[in-house]
Amino acid sequence: MVSEDRNNTSILGVILAGGRARRMGGQDKVLLKVGSKRILDHIVERLSPQVGQLVLNTNNTSFSDQTDLQIIEDDIFADSGPIGPMGGLFTALLYAKTHGFDKVLTVAGDAPFIPTDFVAKLTVQSENPISIAQSGGRKHPVLGLWDLSVLADLRDRIDRRNYKMMDWVESQSVTFVSWDHDPDPFFNINTDDDLAVAEKILRTE
Repeated sequence: MVSEDRNNTSILGVILAGGRARRMGGQDKVLLKVGSKRILDHIVERLSPQVGQLVLNTNNTSFSDQTDLQIIEDDIFADSGPIGPMGGLFTALLYAKTHGFDKVLTVAGDAPFIPTDFVAKLTVQSENPISIAQSGGRKHPVLGLWDLSVLADLRDRIDRRNYKMMDWVESQSVTFVSWDHDPDPFFNINTDDDLAVAEKILRTE
């Protein structure tokens, strides 16, 4: 079942797929299977009807053989390499700015159960430039809706080498939007045990 709020054409959807499952053999988590589909496929199925375009942020060049999605690699790095979700968000905001979008929606590449009302709820419940999802008492700084107006401040924070996403988010005008569903729609997969739990969640949907 998908959202009735289809194709918010001014919103760019971005799957942040920079993390690898080091506790699961170093695989790219977005390619792990839950049921008969990869996590990536679950996210695309749920999210693509809610945004104008959906892209994948990754620095793994082999992904071009794994998906038809447009791939955007990070535009900004530290001396030691990628700077994590903040680099992905910065890249996404730049891409949105040059491709005619007003906002960016980001999701984690290890969370297969993104709600079908994700965009609608974040949009309706907030007039701030940043809206962040929370569930089970936890805030999820990579699951949010971002106005392009935050780009300059984000660049300033990166230039100062402070790459802690939540620290920056909480310094902004932000609304935290709660989902109190059970099971948690933002359940993310980090271990083999988490993968087994995800299989159980899938069977109950």
